[in-house]
Amino acid sequence: EPKYLEPLDEVHASIVGSFGFQRVSPRELMSTMLAKLVNLEGIVTRASLVRPKVQRSVHYCAETKQFHTREYRDVTSLTGLPTGSVYPTSDEA
Repeated sequence: EPKYLEPLDEVHASIVGSFGFQRVSPRELMSTMLAKLVNLEGIVTRASLVRPKVQRSVHYCAETKQFHTREYRDVTSLTGLPTGSVYPTSDEA
């Protein structure tokens, strides 16, 4: 089976057409709709600042000339258990 995308490739998609029963208002939005495509209709009356969430970080070690990748997950992640929320401040020994 051929692979057309690498694991970290970014994909942009446009969805057009009817959403059928997945058209909801903010009051009708439920946890059963997690990981499903829904059409949410409503009026934004207030918005708050959203803190960015680090999902993956890449570190470079100048001495070894190698890259190290770390994955971070929290309770909202759909795969795996949550990892620690402490970000590295120095290279691993």
